[in-house]
Amino acid sequence: MSIHIENRKVQQTGGSSYIISLPKEWINEHNIKKGDSLSILSQPNGNLMITPHANSQEYIKEKIIDIEKDTKPEYLFRLLVGVYIMGYSRIIIQTTRD
Repeated sequence: MSIHIENRKVQQTGGSSYIISLPKEWINEHNIKKGDSLSILSQPNGNLMITPHANSQEYIKEKIIDIEKDTKPEYLFRLLVGVYIMGYSRIIIQTTRD
């Protein structure tokens, strides 16, 4: 999969709606027709992910972190920040109980 960045201008329609056009190649590749619904998933970093799939749940990035009971809070904090910056929207912290 190659990354292709394309700039699009934001247009205003009516008084409160904004639109952008989607690349025709992408529309054709995903067999999208007029009137089809697209899912828009807001990412933790502020980006938007547009997907032709109706169920955006399948695009939630999940990270499971296993920690020891003696893990230093500073380390856990840095780990959580790093995982968040990497785009994970669901972070599960697990530890074993003694």
